[in-house]
Amino acid sequence: MTTNAEDDFGSVESAGSAPAADAGDGAPADDETSLQARITELEDERVELMNRVTRARADQSNLKRRSAQEVEDGRKFANQFFAGDLLRVIDSLDRALGAVPQNLHGFSWIDGILIFRAQIDSLLRTQGIERIDALGEEFDPRFHEAVAQEGDTGAEGVVREVYQLGYMIHDRLLRPALVQVGPADEDEEAETEVAEVVTDPADGEPATAEPDAGAE
Repeated sequence: MTTNAEDDFGSVESAGSAPAADAGDGAPADDETSLQARITELEDERVELMNRVTRARADQSNLKRRSAQEVEDGRKFANQFFAGDLLRVIDSLDRALGAVPQNLHGFSWIDGILIFRAQIDSLLRTQGIERIDALGEEFDPRFHEAVAQEGDTGAEGVVREVYQLGYMIHDRLLRPALVQVGPADEDEEAETEVAEVVTDPADGEPATAEPDAGAE
């Protein structure tokens, strides 16, 4: 009787200890899975933080470059508005010089004014201000403003007359030249074509005709 009770108790103990053993066998696998998931999560966070650092560095670099460019532009174009006002005074001087009769040219006081005008151009160049050479050039709407037109020139027009000089300040247009646009002179085109024909392309020297041996 006692033996049967002991056997029953041993069976119950064995049955109760079996799940505990199974649970112990699965715990390491669960821990490894959780650890791997945590490692992946931390790696993703690291990549995101590195991306943020890279973007922050790029933004800082761009900001420094823009700031330096703004400082440089401010230095280069600080006199832009003053130069625009000064050019109107220069226009008045040019109109006065243009109205001087030809028979007065050569007088010392006229020469003095012309020298003064040249000094103004020299001073403007020290500030990066250069006049636009428009006369005889092909019309370019980036630098020329047509206020008159001679004939039907279309896109082939050239500047025939300059009413008001245009100026650049460094690489920026200060004001366009006011011009009259007209067709290119046929004589000028013909001279250009002749020059292209008689010029030796090998050395750029004019070609000369060799004497005909049979003519002697």
